[in-house]
Amino acid sequence: MSKEHKNVSAVVLYFNDVKIVETIRSIENQTIKPKEIIIIDDYSDIPINENLVNTNCRIIRNTRNMGRGHSRNLGIKECKSEFVVFCDSSNSLCENFIEKALSSLANKNISAVFGRIIGNEDHTDICSKWRERNLFLETYPSSKLPYEVKSLSTYSVMLRKSHILSVGNFAQNLRQFEDHDLGERILKQGYKILFDPLLHCISNKRDNLFQLATRVDRWYSPSSEGLNLKSFNNLLKTALSIWAKRDIQSRELSGVMISLSLPFIILSQNLTNDHSKN
Repeated sequence: MSKEHKNVSAVVLYFNDVKIVETIRSIENQTIKPKEIIIIDDYSDIPINENLVNTNCRIIRNTRNMGRGHSRNLGIKECKSEFVVFCDSSNSLCENFIEKALSSLANKNISAVFGRIIGNEDHTDICSKWRERNLFLETYPSSKLPYEVKSLSTYSVMLRKSHILSVGNFAQNLRQFEDHDLGERILKQGYKILFDPLLHCISNKRDNLFQLATRVDRWYSPSSEGLNLKSFNNLLKTALSIWAKRDIQSRELSGVMISLSLPFIILSQNLTNDHSKN
């Protein structure tokens, strides 16, 4: 029987994702369970059906759509533990996620540990196969042990709450890149971030081409400043020399078309966003 850890809370960010039931189930089935599960509903069009989630889950619904930065801060504020696991409602945690993450955070100078994200093997559409082949491919050096990195991703992560509060928490105004921004401030404070290649979560979400472009933009962008000429050139270089090459090796011609079109779709999305701001 799994033990409950008295100093671990789990926070799930939810926005119109029916797969949240699988997310909650993966948290409940951990080898070490959190003492509480808090769901932050960022004013979804379809509120969570409370009958579909465990009665031990506490659901907090924003009064309007506030974005990731605000919602993560609310989760940090509401949880009662030093160690906080964030998991997006489109993902599921591996069963020993909390147990392994706790061992990494035994060092009090470690602020966060995250791991790989892998695709759902049941998803066989071309965008899901492209994500598994190119986006979810491990980009960090091969290793069997956690090691220090210079960036932070919060799709599934364990954070040390006291460190997060000491650097000012997530930026309230950021709807994306809030993890990149927080990671920069953690490192400036002298704390450390770990990547554990044996720690992973499973993505349960399917994307269309434009949703995939948004995900790739967020994944590969160096900061919250958006796409500039340098980052576009780097993205185009990646598409030609890495993604398309993998697609050809896998004999996925439709994947080649996705790889070649994504930089220009992302450029178009950024230009549209810039125009709407002005």
